[in-house]
Amino acid sequence: MTPFLLLLLSGLLAAPQPSTMTADETILLQEPSPGDRYLTASQVWVQAPVEGDLIVAAQTLRVQDTVRQDLMAVGGELTIEGYVGDDIRLAGGTLILNGVTQGDVMVFGGDVVVGPTARILGDLLVYAGEVRFDGHVLGKVVASGGQLHLRGIIEQGLEIQQAESLDLGGVVWGNATLSARTISVQPTAQTHGTVHYATNELIKPAPLEGWEFDPTLAPDDTRTWSFVGFAVFYLLASLLVILLMQVIFQRFLPPAAKTLFRETGKSLGYGFLYLLGLPPLIALLAASVVGIPVSLFALAAYLFSLIFGPAIAGLVLAHGFRQRYERRWRPFTTALMALLATVVVQWLFFIPLVGFLLSVLVITAAFGALLIDLRAAYLATRRQQGMLISH
Repeated sequence: MTPFLLLLLSGLLAAPQPSTMTADETILLQEPSPGDRYLTASQVWVQAPVEGDLIVAAQTLRVQDTVRQDLMAVGGELTIEGYVGDDIRLAGGTLILNGVTQGDVMVFGGDVVVGPTARILGDLLVYAGEVRFDGHVLGKVVASGGQLHLRGIIEQGLEIQQAESLDLGGVVWGNATLSARTISVQPTAQTHGTVHYATNELIKPAPLEGWEFDPTLAPDDTRTWSFVGFAVFYLLASLLVILLMQVIFQRFLPPAAKTLFRETGKSLGYGFLYLLGLPPLIALLAASVVGIPVSLFALAAYLFSLIFGPAIAGLVLAHGFRQRYERRWRPFTTALMALLATVVVQWLFFIPLVGFLLSVLVITAAFGALLIDLRAAYLATRRQQGMLISH
């Protein structure tokens, strides 16, 4: 599902600057790229400089040369052996970093392996994944959840939140806050600053200087399970919404998927008109006694669309994927693919800046595509009714 999502993102973010989008089974870049590159494939090999951004959806991505600006990838295994001139952002999958990154490295829902030759000039931010760190970070390291093995050098502090386990054997300059069920401090570990920690089990070779126990940082199983429970509930609710929408909007979803890709700009325009124009209209209706029932219904529908926007976008994307690759899926198979796309869109939403923007654009364009085809169907019905009356 993720390669198809990338095709949409590349269309949404096309800019006046030189850019190229490529889709294939295997892509081998051996010639310099003057602008941005958008790639979707099973395997991608980058062996020549990319002067702009590189956005990839692939099962395997290997960067052996230079990416001058941002590198963003969705899913799969990403191996960096060259140079990245700005930030790296990965949703899902595994990042293996052995090169140099000029900016931040952010991974959401994936694993990270930072080799001894790797240098990150910004921060390393990892959410809900396993980390094996043997490199050098000039900024700070922030990790939430997962299992952490830190053996390298961290220049500007360490923040560990609600981790399963922390194995600390490297050098940390600056202050640190550590919260993990198990903290194991190796004889090679060095901390140059104040360390506030909380854990259920602390394994240490000797007394630790500068370490202070802080009960407010204690691992909270209740909060963890609450988050897991909410995530499961939201996914199940999204699946139910997808199934209901397949029944209610069955005749509109295929043309909406075509509109989304053929008229992306128009879809975005209609989507922004819906998101920004409906609230004032609801307020105007609520100002009159007659319009109050209509405004309440419209408000409920609007809030519903905001809450389940990723699911709506995922369903439109799934139908587009089915059309593009001429798949003959049963309705439930389409629903499962839509749920997978929903997860990807939701992941992007929680990635600061670029990921959040991509998610909002995808959801907005999906809303707009549906509105365009609903409007077209309404106008066609009106024309038919007019023809019947005239006869």
